[in-house]
Amino acid sequence: MSSLILQTRYAKSLFDLACELDQAAKVYNDMLLIYKACTDNRLLRAILKNPTIKPLKKRSILKEIFADKVTEITMKFLNLLSAKRRDVYLMEISERYIKIYKEHIGIKTVHLTIAEPVSDNIRNQIISTLKQELHSEIELLEKISPNIIGGFTLKVEDKLYDASISQSISILKQAFSKNIYQGSL
Repeated sequence: MSSLILQTRYAKSLFDLACELDQAAKVYNDMLLIYKACTDNRLLRAILKNPTIKPLKKRSILKEIFADKVTEITMKFLNLLSAKRRDVYLMEISERYIKIYKEHIGIKTVHLTIAEPVSDNIRNQIISTLKQELHSEIELLEKISPNIIGGFTLKVEDKLYDASISQSISILKQAFSKNIYQGSL
């Protein structure tokens, strides 16, 4: 079974259970915490990926880290992952849960890459326009990248809108490399 299918099945199962118990939002917050802990802590990722560490030891490590910070459902889920030796995929499963939850409540994540920080007024205009176009709530994630020179790139799901100056320069370079003008005297 591919790891993406496995991650999705575990995340979807957890989501379904959390919805049945009316705790989907609480588990969402738990998954945000777990995902952040996994992405920020290289040692935790190494422990989870290490096949020589026994499941019981991993379970006790996860309990020590998360027991007083997450719901009972999430803690039982972590125990299940350890018992089934699926804790290797904990970061990915938490990421999948986050995506499933956002889809369920109608939030789209939009990645905005810009050369310089934008004002709150412009940010609010972007969010407002995207809400109207996409007919959903917007979570705007901004990234500053001087490489785009100016303009912006906007990524929504699998679609990329590139209005950067670096993209315009690249298009011009391609056009000039074809040498479409062959002057005659």
